[in-house]
Amino acid sequence: MSLEATALDDRGSSVADLADRLGLSQNQLIDEAIDLFATAVNEVIRGRRLVALDPSTESPANEISTPTLAVLEWTQNPQKLDLSPKAIAKMQELIESPEPPNEALTAAFRHHCK
Repeated sequence: MSLEATALDDRGSSVADLADRLGLSQNQLIDEAIDLFATAVNEVIRGRRLVALDPSTESPANEISTPTLAVLEWTQNPQKLDLSPKAIAKMQELIESPEPPNEALTAAFRHHCK
């Protein structure tokens, strides 16, 4: 099967660099990445989290996640929100009349769009 995908320039160069570093073809690298992601999705569906272990202590060094895995985890355990009428009114007000972005957010957006 042949797949075609579009990636940001830095991701594309990362694929090429990583494939070179590992001595793999880009196809092999993508194949392993898809397999790893499918495994990650299955584990999150089972209610598990992915972590990197410190080999000297066997303790989790950091959690491994992506935006998709995070959303998947959040949707696995929906919970009912009990909000007061005042809180609901405040949320409606914010939806209808959001505050304009502050300087930091505007600067971050400009930096991101470069």
